[in-house]
Amino acid sequence: MRSYSEYSLQELQQACADIDREAFPEKYQEICDELESRQAQSPHSIEQELDSACEKPMQKKPFVSIPNDQIIELNQWFKRVTSVLTIGGAFLGITHMLSTLPNISGLFIYAIYAFFFVIYVLGIVAAVRLFEKSTVGVIKDNLIFWAIQIPLFMSPFIGYQLTNGAFLNIFVSSQTGLNVVPMLGSVFQFSIFQLQQPWAIGINPVAILVSAYFYRVLKAADKRHSQ
Repeated sequence: MRSYSEYSLQELQQACADIDREAFPEKYQEICDELESRQAQSPHSIEQELDSACEKPMQKKPFVSIPNDQIIELNQWFKRVTSVLTIGGAFLGITHMLSTLPNISGLFIYAIYAFFFVIYVLGIVAAVRLFEKSTVGVIKDNLIFWAIQIPLFMSPFIGYQLTNGAFLNIFVSSQTGLNVVPMLGSVFQFSIFQLQQPWAIGINPVAILVSAYFYRVLKAADKRHSQ
């Protein structure tokens, strides 16, 4: 963790605004002392520091600043259940693909199968790595895999759905109205210009909950790392 003396003036001001003064009074005092020390410098020095910061190109702030190899403790049961569901669902999805390959034709369909096959393999790899070691990079990969399972959208023009492991799809269809579909397994769909396809839009609350947990764990660890 960097010393506050290594912070730029803008970083110190931001840290002073963000820190919980009651929870971390000593760190807050360190920041105040460093700010006072900077203010004791000549105005020309501070002006130069601010000018140099403004001259730097604007950089997009990363999602989290923690190194990808840092380990974060997760709830063990959550880790086991999500990993088992991911691996089991992905294997079912791949098995379904292989069993239906003789019945499909066309370059576009093969491309769709190849795309979802890669997604399933990446999901299995992420889940296995989560079993072994819950590093920041591994948690990010699992977050992405579950986040792409949240939306469900179907129309005569384009459609997308990926649900894997355990899911509870809640969606509204132009044909059947409100639907709630709980299921264990795996479903994938992608379509373009399927004019007979009804309109449907929905979400997968299970994927939302799992993604939210991974996101909260990462942001909480990032906050601890920056303080």
